[in-house]
Amino acid sequence: WHPGVRVLDGFPFTCGWQQLRPAGFGGSTFVPHAFIQPNGSWCWSNAGFLSSGLLVDTLTDPVLTAEMLSGLKDEVKALLFTHPDVDHISGNQAVPASVPRLGTRAAQQEVTAQQKS
Repeated sequence: WHPGVRVLDGFPFTCGWQQLRPAGFGGSTFVPHAFIQPNGSWCWSNAGFLSSGLLVDTLTDPVLTAEMLSGLKDEVKALLFTHPDVDHISGNQAVPASVPRLGTRAAQQEVTAQQKS
């Protein structure tokens, strides 16, 4: 990664929630957002949220994930883990236990192990 490099033109690389496309784009009712972790942490992490209530991954720790969740306007109805890497599942404890967790078998096993420790 190099400072000033952007993957998408006009997409700001700043800490916090970023709306990826306007509501109703392409006739879709989903409004995708991405949360970018601040620089200076021990690894880069990001998560996504669809206006339907689907949270995609958590961040590297529960404190930062709780901060991320506090910025949401909609309720988290389900949490999808894309894979069991630390930068995607380590904030799991900040999501209420009542929220269903979804994902691959490997991700589910890692999250279960994390909850026991």
